[in-house]
Amino acid sequence: MPNPIRVFAEPAWLDRVAAACRAAPRHSLTVPGPDSRRIGVPVVQDRFRLPGGEQLMGWRVGAVHYTDYLDFPDLETFGEQGLRGLIDAARETGCAFVLFSHVPRSGSLGGLLHGAARREKGFHTLACQPTLGVDATMGSDAWWESRGRESRRRLDRYRRKALEAGAVFAIEPATEETLEALLDLQNQRSQQAGLDSFAAMPDFAALIRSLAGTGIARVATLRLNGECAGILLLLVDVDAVGIYAQAFAPRWHQLSPGTGLFVYVIEDAFRRGLRYVDFLRGDEPYKRHMATTTVVMDKHLWLAPDAPPNALTFFEGLIE
Repeated sequence: MPNPIRVFAEPAWLDRVAAACRAAPRHSLTVPGPDSRRIGVPVVQDRFRLPGGEQLMGWRVGAVHYTDYLDFPDLETFGEQGLRGLIDAARETGCAFVLFSHVPRSGSLGGLLHGAARREKGFHTLACQPTLGVDATMGSDAWWESRGRESRRRLDRYRRKALEAGAVFAIEPATEETLEALLDLQNQRSQQAGLDSFAAMPDFAALIRSLAGTGIARVATLRLNGECAGILLLLVDVDAVGIYAQAFAPRWHQLSPGTGLFVYVIEDAFRRGLRYVDFLRGDEPYKRHMATTTVVMDKHLWLAPDAPPNALTFFEGLIE
């Protein structure tokens, strides 16, 4: 089974993420000591307020934003020595916790942290959402055939409806104009549904602009009569692509622009000979119609000995 976007674990990408994190106002990227390259993971400071009002300060590993996180797959270079160094650095700086967000269960990092949870007090393994995706090496014909009759009909129907309405699909640079369109459409959609919008969070807007500025982000767009009716924010790798955020204009919902864009990005991956399309967080039903792989994920947590008694319960209920 293909890993998720593997460039997320490579030093050059970590440098670019570091730059993006520093530009986002809520978080500052903290490097645990001089051996950070050997440890091989970025660490982001974060704070949580417990139900009783007490604040916890600690580190997230692999996280760049508090509403969503860029996945870090099988970090082969992160072994026992790196884990010891990370926890020692956390203790020295007074961290109450270290949280590893969305670690593939089958990878070496998952095995390392599961072992720590079995052997050592303070380590815990917690449930979280899996990650779905498409093995792009299978090709277009095999993918459509693998979808099953009902899913094939549904996906093809959505795509055809959009094309018959004059839709133009494209993958474009993440410019200020396209990022503003993403934020505006997400706000429209959330207001209509009576939900909070991630686009209204200033640090999310800053983060995606930072990602675009470092060349990590692109966008897939669906335009109707010159209007942007739907948009996906993509995270790009040499041979893989991740779908990080999406938004569409509520008045075009009958055309299912989000589904049409997902299919377009998948087909584009086949055309360009990519290895993997990563749907990132969550196993929502609409993703299951398109996914060919499921990567089971876990959250792993280290708590300091003096952490409040209700800290573990808090993290168990933390929606990621």
